[in-house]
Amino acid sequence: GGGGGGGGFSLPPQVEEGCCQLMAFLYLSNEEDFAKMWDKVTPSLAYPESKNGFVDTVQNVELRRYFRHCIEHDTTPIYGDGFRQAKR
Repeated sequence: GGGGGGGGFSLPPQVEEGCCQLMAFLYLSNEEDFAKMWDKVTPSLAYPESKNGFVDTVQNVELRRYFRHCIEHDTTPIYGDGFRQAKR
């Protein structure tokens, strides 16, 4: 968590981490769209092994599903409950 940095405001840990978990969940849910957008911004850096964009594998799809499942079913008050509150 951050929040302690230079005179700004700080969020309760559940809010801060819940928002982070939500962003991770959204990224994992939409990684192909993010990758395509990244390709447009920095074509030489994104997926250099591909000719024109996103390369996905069964392993990547399964990993994304697994991590989304972990985020959705986390039972900890700060991360799990924070995610569910942020998702509302």
